[in-house]
Amino acid sequence: MSMHHGQIVGTISLELDVNIRELLYNHPVAHIVERRSNGRPVAYIPILAVDESFRGQGIGFSLVKEALQTVSRPVLSIGWVKPDTGWMAKAIFDRLGFERIAIIDEFWYADSVIKQYGCPYCGKTWCKCTADIVLLDAARSIDH
Repeated sequence: MSMHHGQIVGTISLELDVNIRELLYNHPVAHIVERRSNGRPVAYIPILAVDESFRGQGIGFSLVKEALQTVSRPVLSIGWVKPDTGWMAKAIFDRLGFERIAIIDEFWYADSVIKQYGCPYCGKTWCKCTADIVLLDAARSIDH
Protein backbone atom coordinates (compact mmCIF):
# COMPACT_ATOMS: atom_id res chain seq x y z
CA MET A 1 0.00 0.00 0.00
CA SER A 2 1.21 3.49 -0.80
CA MET A 3 0.14 6.52 1.25
CA HIS A 4 0.19 10.25 0.58
CA HIS A 5 -0.75 12.55 3.48
CA GLY A 6 -2.67 9.73 5.16
CA GLN A 7 -4.58 8.87 1.97
CA ILE A 8 -4.17 5.48 0.27
CA VAL A 9 -3.06 6.21 -3.29
CA GLY A 10 -1.92 2.76 -4.42
CA THR A 11 -2.15 -0.90 -3.55
CA ILE A 12 -0.84 -4.25 -4.71
CA SER A 13 -1.62 -7.82 -3.82
CA LEU A 14 0.67 -10.83 -4.15
CA GLU A 15 -0.53 -14.41 -3.89
CA LEU A 16 1.91 -17.27 -3.31
CA ASP A 17 1.69 -20.81 -4.70
CA VAL A 18 -1.15 -20.23 -7.14
CA ASN A 19 -2.62 -23.08 -9.15
CA ILE A 20 -1.62 -22.00 -12.66
CA ARG A 21 -4.09 -24.27 -14.46
CA GLU A 22 -6.99 -23.00 -12.33
CA LEU A 23 -5.89 -19.37 -12.61
CA LEU A 24 -5.66 -19.60 -16.40
CA TYR A 25 -8.86 -21.65 -16.75
CA ASN A 26 -6.81 -24.59 -18.06
CA HIS A 27 -5.94 -22.52 -21.14
CA PRO A 28 -3.03 -24.03 -23.13
CA VAL A 29 -0.87 -21.07 -22.02
CA ALA A 30 -0.85 -22.65 -18.52
CA HIS A 31 1.52 -25.30 -19.88
CA ILE A 32 3.86 -22.60 -21.16
CA VAL A 33 3.92 -20.90 -17.75
CA GLU A 34 4.59 -24.25 -16.02
CA ARG A 35 7.43 -25.00 -18.44
CA ARG A 36 8.96 -21.53 -18.06
CA SER A 37 8.79 -21.79 -14.26
CA ASN A 38 10.48 -25.22 -14.36
CA GLY A 39 7.78 -26.68 -12.13
CA ARG A 40 8.58 -24.23 -9.32
CA PRO A 41 5.74 -22.61 -7.35
CA VAL A 42 4.58 -19.38 -8.96
CA ALA A 43 3.48 -16.19 -7.21
CA TYR A 44 0.75 -14.05 -8.75
CA ILE A 45 0.09 -10.30 -8.74
CA PRO A 46 -3.69 -10.03 -9.26
CA ILE A 47 -4.06 -6.40 -8.21
CA LEU A 48 -2.02 -3.28 -8.87
CA ALA A 49 -3.98 -0.07 -8.52
CA VAL A 50 -2.91 3.57 -8.29
CA ASP A 51 -5.32 6.48 -7.86
CA GLU A 52 -5.72 8.27 -11.18
CA SER A 53 -4.43 11.57 -9.85
CA PHE A 54 -1.19 9.92 -8.68
CA ARG A 55 -0.35 7.87 -11.79
CA GLY A 56 2.91 8.50 -13.59
CA GLN A 57 4.79 9.26 -10.36
CA GLY A 58 6.48 5.85 -9.94
CA ILE A 59 4.06 4.57 -7.29
CA GLY A 60 3.03 1.47 -9.27
CA PHE A 61 6.65 0.70 -10.13
CA SER A 62 7.67 1.00 -6.46
CA LEU A 63 4.80 -1.23 -5.30
CA VAL A 64 5.66 -4.00 -7.78
CA LYS A 65 9.39 -3.75 -7.09
CA GLU A 66 8.81 -3.99 -3.33
CA ALA A 67 6.50 -6.99 -3.79
CA LEU A 68 9.09 -8.74 -5.96
CA GLN A 69 11.72 -8.33 -3.25
CA THR A 70 9.61 -10.50 -0.92
CA VAL A 71 9.60 -13.61 -3.13
CA SER A 72 12.20 -15.91 -4.63
CA ARG A 73 10.04 -17.62 -7.21
CA PRO A 74 8.66 -16.79 -10.63
CA VAL A 75 5.94 -14.13 -10.57
CA LEU A 76 2.98 -14.00 -12.95
CA SER A 77 0.61 -11.15 -13.67
CA ILE A 78 -2.38 -10.92 -15.97
CA GLY A 79 -3.19 -7.52 -17.36
CA TRP A 80 -6.68 -6.43 -18.28
CA VAL A 81 -6.28 -4.91 -21.75
CA LYS A 82 -8.89 -2.18 -21.96
CA PRO A 83 -10.36 -1.57 -25.44
CA ASP A 84 -9.40 2.12 -25.51
CA THR A 85 -6.20 2.34 -23.44
CA GLY A 86 -4.57 -1.11 -23.45
CA TRP A 87 -2.99 -2.47 -20.29
CA MET A 88 -2.13 0.60 -18.27
CA ALA A 89 0.55 -1.08 -16.12
CA LYS A 90 2.34 -2.84 -18.99
CA ALA A 91 5.27 -0.38 -18.97
CA ILE A 92 5.87 -1.10 -15.27
CA PHE A 93 6.07 -4.85 -15.81
CA ASP A 94 8.26 -4.39 -18.92
CA ARG A 95 10.65 -2.15 -17.01
CA LEU A 96 11.00 -4.75 -14.24
CA GLY A 97 11.90 -7.48 -16.75
CA PHE A 98 8.65 -9.41 -17.06
CA GLU A 99 8.37 -11.39 -20.28
CA ARG A 100 5.13 -11.57 -22.25
CA ILE A 101 3.94 -15.18 -22.34
CA ALA A 102 0.72 -14.63 -24.29
CA ILE A 103 -2.06 -12.29 -25.27
CA ILE A 104 -5.43 -14.02 -24.99
CA ASP A 105 -8.54 -12.55 -26.58
CA GLU A 106 -11.74 -12.79 -24.53
CA PHE A 107 -9.75 -14.24 -21.61
CA TRP A 108 -12.02 -12.72 -18.98
CA TYR A 109 -15.18 -14.25 -20.44
CA ALA A 110 -15.07 -17.43 -18.30
CA ASP A 111 -14.37 -15.40 -15.16
CA SER A 112 -17.27 -13.03 -15.87
CA VAL A 113 -19.66 -15.94 -16.45
CA ILE A 114 -18.56 -17.78 -13.30
CA LYS A 115 -18.67 -14.65 -11.11
CA GLN A 116 -21.71 -13.14 -12.85
CA TYR A 117 -20.40 -9.65 -13.60
CA GLY A 118 -20.57 -7.28 -16.52
CA CYS A 119 -17.32 -5.72 -17.59
CA PRO A 120 -16.76 -2.08 -16.60
CA TYR A 121 -14.28 -1.67 -19.49
CA CYS A 122 -15.84 -3.23 -22.58
CA GLY A 123 -19.43 -2.75 -21.38
CA LYS A 124 -20.46 -6.29 -22.27
CA THR A 125 -22.72 -8.36 -20.04
CA TRP A 126 -20.07 -11.08 -20.32
CA CYS A 127 -16.57 -9.61 -20.67
CA LYS A 128 -14.87 -9.87 -24.04
CA CYS A 129 -11.64 -8.10 -23.01
CA THR A 130 -8.16 -9.35 -23.79
CA ALA A 131 -5.55 -10.44 -21.23
CA ASP A 132 -1.80 -9.88 -21.41
CA ILE A 133 0.03 -12.65 -19.51
CA VAL A 134 3.52 -11.77 -18.21
CA LEU A 135 6.04 -13.74 -16.17
CA LEU A 136 9.21 -12.80 -14.33
CA ASP A 137 11.70 -15.55 -13.62
CA ALA A 138 12.87 -15.20 -10.01
CA ALA A 139 16.47 -15.57 -11.17
CA ARG A 140 16.28 -12.33 -13.16
CA SER A 141 17.51 -9.17 -11.55
CA ILE A 142 15.02 -6.55 -10.37
CA ASP A 143 17.65 -3.96 -9.53
CA HIS A 144 16.14 -1.27 -11.77
